Amino acid sequence: MKLTARYKRSFLILALATAVMTGSCGGENYWNELKGGSSSGSLPPSFPVGIYVSTTGSDTTGDGSPGRPYQTIQNGITQAAANGLHAVFVAAGVYPEAITLQEGIALFGGYRQGYWTDRAITPAARAEGSPYHTRIESGDTVTGTGPITSATEIEGFFIRGKMAFRNDAQSNPRIANNTIVGYGPSGSSVGIYNSNSSPTIQFNIISGGEDAPMDAYGIWNASGASPVIVGNVIYGSTDTSFNSSIGIYNGDSGTNPIIAGNLINGGPSASISRGVHNRNGAGPGIGYNRIEGGDAQQSWGVYSEVCAFFLVGNDIRAGYGTVISAAVYAINSPIKIFNNTIWGGGGTDTDYSYGIDLASNADASIYNNTIDGGTADTGSYGIRIFNAAPLIRNNIIFISGTAPERIGITEGNPAGSSPFILTNNNIFSCDSLYRNDDPAMDIVDYNYLNIPGYTVIATNLTEHNISVSVTLSADFRILSPPLSIRQGGADLAGFFDDDKDKNPRTVPWSIGAYEYD
Repeated sequence: MKLTARYKRSFLILALATAVMTGSCGGENYWNELKGGSSSGSLPPSFPVGIYVSTTGSDTTGDGSPGRPYQTIQNGITQAAANGLHAVFVAAGVYPEAITLQEGIALFGGYRQGYWTDRAITPAARAEGSPYHTRIESGDTVTGTGPITSATEIEGFFIRGKMAFRNDAQSNPRIANNTIVGYGPSGSSVGIYNSNSSPTIQFNIISGGEDAPMDAYGIWNASGASPVIVGNVIYGSTDTSFNSSIGIYNGDSGTNPIIAGNLINGGPSASISRGVHNRNGAGPGIGYNRIEGGDAQQSWGVYSEVCAFFLVGNDIRAGYGTVISAAVYAINSPIKIFNNTIWGGGGTDTDYSYGIDLASNADASIYNNTIDGGTADTGSYGIRIFNAAPLIRNNIIFISGTAPERIGITEGNPAGSSPFILTNNNIFSCDSLYRNDDPAMDIVDYNYLNIPGYTVIATNLTEHNISVSVTLSADFRILSPPLSIRQGGADLAGFFDDDKDKNPRTVPWSIGAYEYD
């Protein structure tokens, strides 16, 4: 898998999902015993029972035993089903074929050629050039059409194709410890596509695009797909796409995936990059991930249109948009944003950066986050409100960059862009703590933020806000937090009761993503 300069980083070394299977080469006697259910003792008890496939085998003269394997994986699946077996073991090599999954038949790659006792499925073992590299490559390379359950597994492969892995109509296999790569160069390419299916996707490296596709998607969930996506490294693309590059796309009502513990990056694009894109009523649960936009003209960490869902405990970073970068963007989406660390991104070529950007009717609940508006060269903003009425409580909001315009919270339209609640926040390192547009006024004295009903900010409640400068570490923890931070938050136990590290919140709560007392 080719990586552009910014993406030549070390992938996470993820835990193996199964123990290494052991065995020894057999032959005709072994296979006859296996099919006949013999217990004569000549079958080693540790030898995994199933069909064996190797590029050196034969679908004509082979019998699927370790000594006489079949040559193609699809024939291995067919023969396993015909003989009442449930596993196909695949030796390293390149298999230029399209695979159709069959319920209850698991596929295990990563066996060194000629050594069925030697298996490795780590990211390094799956890479090209490794003696364990077991590669399946085609157009729609692996396809599952339901009903398929998690009894059907695929593990230890390098899978590459235009749509590398496709699940339809309740195809719910377990996909673990693979490297899955969508392939350009024209049109759209997808790592894993799920339609009305809910597979378990764990511990994989997934890229939606290689060789400059038009649009690239690491994982695309549609039509009620609700997979469990845990512990993966996911890129929209690894080569620069021409139009858009998206790590995870959730596209329809009833599409409710669980997305937890992943490293997600939108990847490079000539136009648009998004770590996670939600739209049309999708309702994912997104928690405890590292989510990044990529390199593009416009870059977003999490982008949401007409959705309601939770963002909890994530590290969300906008990326490096040359025109705009925003860590969280929402329109018509009353999302819940709790216990996240948020960076608006940007660089020397970025015009504007936003920690959270709320558009029409995005009446979000923004509680106990640590928000950095970013490092743009024209303007950076912690939270931007445009025709929305968010609830903003217990947040740390600041600007780390040196843009000429640096504002903690800014209103974008005088018609209806005021927070419904603004309490217990610490806003600092900004030229203006709050920019009000009705009437136009920059507030630099935090005391003005604590007057309930004050006409400059037409809110139901404004109080207990502070402006205290603090020093933060790279992961947004406050070094030597003062009492006003440690005990300055409101008790929000009706919504959640722990912090970003899952430590319990204690009354009085701390401000920001972490609890300090």
